Amino acid sequence: MIAILSTIRGLTAIAMATVLCLIALQDTTAPEPVASNARVDTGRSEKATGSTLQPLKPRIPVEVIRIIDGDTVEVRAHIWLDQHVTTKVRIRSIDAPERKARCPLEAQMAEISRDRLVTLMGTGPTFLTDLGKDKYGGRVLGSLLTSRGEDVGAILVASGLARTYSGGRRLGWC
Repeated sequence: MIAILSTIRGLTAIAMATVLCLIALQDTTAPEPVASNARVDTGRSEKATGSTLQPLKPRIPVEVIRIIDGDTVEVRAHIWLDQHVTTKVRIRSIDAPERKARCPLEAQMAEISRDRLVTLMGTGPTFLTDLGKDKYGGRVLGSLLTSRGEDVGAILVASGLARTYSGGRRLGWC
């Protein structure tokens, strides 16, 4: 039994490593993230606008299978031609109220946050970008983009349904 569990863990690690390698090779045509207050590119050169070019991050098309809570979803990532991987994704840089709440207010906020995420994910194609390793096994850390290139985490924070989070101890919602 222990040998079987070790084999399963090893295969899971290999699968995740393969996903990350294939993601690095992925070339998609998803739109770049657009902040709600961003300006549209006018076609002027970089020198004329004074902006700096940002490195491109791969954007992986995903199907959202299940919304777990306000900051975690399960997706089926299309990593290559006819190649798909199902994994849980914790949305990068945000903390949403937990469904297993410490008080009724947090439980109510968790449901509202989750419902908003359901609405955002139901509006068309979704993309996963800015991937990283999560501190808990079995899921990855990443940013989700709507079909219009909007950062889902930023939308939830702007709506007051999540907080920015950069690691460490999380603040309570009660």
